[in-house]
Amino acid sequence: MIQPLRSVHRFVFTFLAAALPLLIATGMLARHPEPAIRRSKSLLTGNFLVSQKHLVEIQVENRRLKALATGDYNYPETLVYLSGSRTVDSNSRLLGTFNANNLNTYELPILDSSSRVVVFYSPALSAILDSAELAGAR
Repeated sequence: MIQPLRSVHRFVFTFLAAALPLLIATGMLARHPEPAIRRSKSLLTGNFLVSQKHLVEIQVENRRLKALATGDYNYPETLVYLSGSRTVDSNSRLLGTFNANNLNTYELPILDSSSRVVVFYSPALSAILDSAELAGAR
């Protein structure tokens, strides 16, 4: 009874020794290429603002906020807030999520004097990544 089990066991391990490297190599070859990240300043025509830590370029026109990540941006799951200060508090308004690979466009509410700072916050890191004042922006 033990001899047939040993034979099956040897066959299975021989098969796995040959099949697993082939499966891993096939999987690595079949991977999708990493997407090309569009971080060109040409996407923001005209005047744009650079954030405090130079991670994001921002442009405001016609109550729309356009944001584009610079080459130094490498942070997970970022949310964009409109706030009265460089912090996220109960008075901050969520504008949306930030995708570092694309030009992001957000609809701005009517700006008042208390909401003049755009804050980029990462819940994954529980930290404010960057911010930019909208002073003088239209």
